[in-house]
Amino acid sequence: MTEYNLEASIRENMTKSHRKDLLSRGMVPAIINGKTVGSLPLEVSGKELSAAVRSGRNTIINLAVSGNGGPYKVMVRELQFDPLKKGIIHADFQQISLLDKIHTAVPVNISGEAAGGMPQLVLRQLEITCLPADIPSQFTVDVSGMKAGDSVAVHDLAVPEGVSVVTDPGTTVVTVLSQKEEAVEKAAGEAGEAGEDEKENAPENGNRK
Repeated sequence: MTEYNLEASIRENMTKSHRKDLLSRGMVPAIINGKTVGSLPLEVSGKELSAAVRSGRNTIINLAVSGNGGPYKVMVRELQFDPLKKGIIHADFQQISLLDKIHTAVPVNISGEAAGGMPQLVLRQLEITCLPADIPSQFTVDVSGMKAGDSVAVHDLAVPEGVSVVTDPGTTVVTVLSQKEEAVEKAAGEAGEAGEDEKENAPENGNRK
């Protein structure tokens, strides 16, 4: 179980101008919700928050709130990012109890090399329920020895004790494409990107001069 210590302060001013000021100073507006803490608007260091979530979205954070006690056990429920600068511009924390099971999503990754064909990750996250301390960092599918046409479904995965999978057991997680299928997938992807570019470059109403 990965834990990270993070400090926060109560955010008294919630105007748009104050929000911009926070971000310009490297701070991030946030909120924490929970049974005992209620709902508190906060501000946290953007640098420290980024370091905390770098360990994974399911990292348990010990959040100390200046002037309001704690630390509170929390997890990140949602992050908002600046579409241009890519930095975090808002964080939503959920207070948790180590004794209560939670519903969360865990990333799926591929390891190894297939004997033939190209492995394609179809399912990137697996939904599970378990105690916070039992949340796995990821699920890894070893594609070693797999050939074109082979696939792995959710029910084929090794699931740690104490973890219940919510995702449908029959859902395909990884499939191995033949060279022909890979070429078709690549062509379809390129065609989709070209279509988006045409939409972006097309004049509005079709009559703009």
